[in-house]
Amino acid sequence: MPGLVEAASTVYRCRGVRGYFSGVTARMLGQSPATAISWTVYEFFKFAITNYTQHHDDDDVCATGAVVSFVD
Repeated sequence: MPGLVEAASTVYRCRGVRGYFSGVTARMLGQSPATAISWTVYEFFKFAITNYTQHHDDDDVCATGAVVSFVD
């Protein structure tokens, strides 16, 4: 912990409070597209899985995820 306190003190001494936030803009510009892609893929698969399970109510899903149809 002494390293963290020393680093925080050095940043404050050299750059002030603004020093803690330097690079935030660059980080946000780099992280935003990755976050948007991740959420888009997540929402797509959530929709696809929900839609798939609603249309296959008569089928049973095995523990492995395979769909098995029962014929009477």
